[in-house]
Amino acid sequence: RETEEVSALLARVFTEDQVEEAERPTESAEPNSESSADVPGLDLEHSAFLRLLISRPEWSRAELEAAASDMELMLDGALEQINDMAFERFDMPVTEGDDPVEINTDILEELAL
Repeated sequence: RETEEVSALLARVFTEDQVEEAERPTESAEPNSESSADVPGLDLEHSAFLRLLISRPEWSRAELEAAASDMELMLDGALEQINDMAFERFDMPVTEGDDPVEINTDILEELAL
């Protein structure tokens, strides 16, 4: 008789645990990169690269290639993504030219970084 009572008690406990686990909301394994980005329209890596870009008015291509590589970004893709965001939000690019790469000073106020 005790065995039956213990079995029933254990069955009830395990059933309650399973119901509680099922009721808990599951969190997404990957956070939304957009919500965690510093700059709207850019992920964290490109936001960081943008901050580096605007720290000087002009960069040689070699300097930017080294910086992008250190940040595990491809320079041309990063510049394109940053300029696409800038055109979408401010109707002007962040960078101009190829070597040297010049920073558009008109956009600095708009970015407010």
